[in-house]
Amino acid sequence: MAKASLYGDLLLYANWFFYGLLQNFPITAYGENGALLGQSLIIVAMMWHFDKTTSVQEKMAVGVGFGLYVLMILFALPPEYQSILISMSLPITIYGRGSQILETYRLKHCGAQSIITLGTTLIGITIRIITTLSELKGEVYVMMGMIVSLFINGTLVVQYFLYKTNTEKFLEELAKTKEEEKKKKKE
Repeated sequence: MAKASLYGDLLLYANWFFYGLLQNFPITAYGENGALLGQSLIIVAMMWHFDKTTSVQEKMAVGVGFGLYVLMILFALPPEYQSILISMSLPITIYGRGSQILETYRLKHCGAQSIITLGTTLIGITIRIITTLSELKGEVYVMMGMIVSLFINGTLVVQYFLYKTNTEKFLEELAKTKEEEKKKKKE
């Protein structure tokens, strides 16, 4: 999974969550994004732990930058500018998930990406669209972001099936490589 996609998720879910919170929307309209933000923070931490190519400087820049971003949203963003959070979601989604789409296209496989994760994301977006239609009538920016997200995540699902055979071959080769490394360590 592309780092840009993971970092983009942090911004995306923070924007959706804090926008709903600051606008006093019903928790059912934005609460899921709080859980997804927490999940994304854990995934980024795991990526940093297991991906030894991520520098300390990058970790510090992302961590401090994200922390300052959240503080700015909560304490410095005037109410008349809060809609910027949702407006920013479109380019963040396109950049974050777009980089993942391009990486998958370049590799011609999906790596360890799970169809369960992709499918539940697509279902979640569909449910969010239904919830938004019923609870937040008139929120055009919110709806536009969700429709773009539905299209982009739908593309990831299509790629999963398009590159399924290549992905299976890649995962088999990866498993063989790991087994060979284990044998060499024992010797």
